[in-house]
Order: sequence, then structure tokens, then C-alpha cells
Amino acid sequence: MKITQVLYKQNIGRLIKWQWRVQRKKTLIETNAEKVLASRNIPIIDAKQFLHEPLFEAQKQDVQEIFNNIVGPVKLEPKLNNTHPLWNDDPCLVKDPKRPAWKFPRDYGIPDKRRNNLIISRMLQLCESSVGNMSSSKVIAKDVFFKVPLQRNANISLNLRADLLLLSETSLAPQMDDVQGELPDIHPLDYKISLDEINIYNKDEFISPITGKFNNIHTAFIHFNETEVKNLYETPVLQTQIIARSLMKCYAFAVANAKSKYGEDVKELPEPITLQCVHTNSQWFHFSVFQLNSLAGPEEDSMKNIYWQTPLLNLYKNCVFDEGVPVLEDYNPEVFKHFLSFYMNGTEYEIK
Repeated sequence: MKITQVLYKQNIGRLIKWQWRVQRKKTLIETNAEKVLASRNIPIIDAKQFLHEPLFEAQKQDVQEIFNNIVGPVKLEPKLNNTHPLWNDDPCLVKDPKRPAWKFPRDYGIPDKRRNNLIISRMLQLCESSVGNMSSSKVIAKDVFFKVPLQRNANISLNLRADLLLLSETSLAPQMDDVQGELPDIHPLDYKISLDEINIYNKDEFISPITGKFNNIHTAFIHFNETEVKNLYETPVLQTQIIARSLMKCYAFAVANAKSKYGEDVKELPEPITLQCVHTNSQWFHFSVFQLNSLAGPEEDSMKNIYWQTPLLNLYKNCVFDEGVPVLEDYNPEVFKHFLSFYMNGTEYEIK
């Protein structure tokens, strides 16, 4: 037998397992604190008096929202003839679910979040310059957050964001009185199948921040940012999901507007809530109109809510720089006509 040098090396893995074996069972140490406090006549209050039961069991998650994904180009030193706007956005990270380790080249330029903001604000500016003083009865609100609680055989909360809201003094007129028909039965599917259950101990019902003179939602503008809107299992977002996202947000905004105007417990509305929605990723546009007649659930026999929509309309086919020259291909003027008609809806004007 050969005698070797003693290395005194410890098996870290074995020590970690031993620590888990020892620390997994904790024994309560008797401190006699209760006896000492009782001897000094100090009252002892049960901690359960300050712990509240969860108010909601599920929270609506239509798409996973990530707000810290977007930056812009690198910083440039400010010079007299070489200045650059400050963009606090990250470059868009492109992921392939089938190749998660593959790193795509960074797509520099205007990020999608800023691109959506720019095109909507410029189109609204064109509408305001076209109608003149008739736009004085409308105001614009940016990044408006809603928390809308619903009762649908479970407690559900719709936590949504309106990227841009066009508010008006007067509400839009309803398009129809009532519609007849039966809703399809989706059994055995469950509409809560993809919702995350969370416990909310503080009932913070920030239903609608819209109050005051301009308390009517005229048009809601929703941005489709590819870095924020994703599926739960990283599959591509389908066109049907885009349409469903517009419908869900329209319903949430209409419910929030109805509860802020008529109270939280209202079901049958004295007057229908009608609003418009524009959903875009700066290339395609989805126009829709929603009329809320009742807040009752589908299991109750009441008036039906009505939803109109157009197919996805492309504003252009391609918008790139070709050898340093900006090129716009196949511009579609019908998109701005729809946009302007939505803006002018409910506005009183005279044709001279």
C-alpha cells in the first residue's frame, strides 16, 4: 500500500446534503416570552387579527407583459451638427422557441414601442388639424391603467393598460337597441384555464381614473408591441388572438367607464356605453366598436353586448431605408379614412 499525501479536501456536495438533512426540520425554541409578558401585565394580541383573508383568487392575464425589454441605440456624444434624441429603450430581443440559445443580431432603429407612439400621435395630429376647433371637446390621456373586478363563477380581475385614450364630454350614441341570439357553449373548455391564481390581501379597486368633465371614453388606442405581447408557451401570436385582445380590452374599458358613472353594483345600464378601439403595431390596424348594454354574466338572461370589427388593414407593405433613402411601398389611404371617421364620430359639424 502506497502512502500518499493528505490533502484535507472536503466533499462540498456531501456537506450540502448534510446541511439540508439537519436544517430541514426546525425545532421551536421555548423562550418563555409569554410568561414574562403576562407577569408584567403586558397584553398579548393574536397576530391573526391583522391578517386578512384573500379577496380575489384569480387575476386575468391575457398576455404576458414585460416592460423592461426595450432600449434604443448607443449614446452619441452631443456635437454641434451631430445630435441624437434620448431614447431610454432597449433594442428588441428576438427569440426563437425552437432555438432558445441562438442569438439573433440586434435590430437597431426605432423600437416598436416608440414607433407605435409616433404613428398614433402623428395621425391624431393630422385629425386635429383637419377638424380645427371641433376637436376642443376631446382630450388625450396616455398610459391609463385599469383594474376591473368581475364576478364570473370566480373572482377575476382585469388589470389592463390603455396606451392612449381619447376622452370626450359627451358619450357616443348607441348603434343598436338589442340583438337576439344564443351564445355558443364552449364546454368542456374553461375560460379560466390560463389564468394565474394569486392572493390579494388589500382590495385596491382602482377601477377607472376617468373622472371630471371628460369622463366618457371615445376611442381607446392599443399598441401591439412584439417585445411585450407574448403567448404563455412562446408560440407565435395568431390573428384571432389579436382580435380577442381588442375585444377583451374594449369590454374592460367599457365596464370601468360604466362603474365609474353609474356605481360599482350596476348591472342593467340606464344608457349603453359605446366606445371605439384602434389596435395597431404601426403597420396593420384593427378597428372595432363595442356597445355595453349590461354587466350581467352570460348565464343570466339579459341584454346582449354588441361588438363590430373590421379585418386587419395594412397601412403599408414595406417601410425601409434602401441605400440610405427612405422607401414606402403600397400605402393604403383607407386606413386613415377609418381613423378620421373614428375621430369625427360624435362630433357636431356643419357642411358649408
